[in-house]
Amino acid sequence: EVEYEIKPDLHVVMTVKEGELAAAPTGQPSNVMYAEKEDVFFLNEPAIQINFTRNDKNEIDGFILHQGGATIPCKKIK
Repeated sequence: EVEYEIKPDLHVVMTVKEGELAAAPTGQPSNVMYAEKEDVFFLNEPAIQINFTRNDKNEIDGFILHQGGATIPCKKIK
């Protein structure tokens, strides 16, 4: 389980269950994200795409959220 900050009052907890990536934003139910390619996942409804970002050690340190025309960098917090 890894937590990311979308904005100070909105976080998302990502978990992998049975090989599927699930995302649970603060106060919302968990949704399965589907892999498009390495480090890129999407959700059809609502239309969301995330691109994981990596540090110089090739470790995931956050992701870029693409939703409703917005591009929001989200950092890993725990």
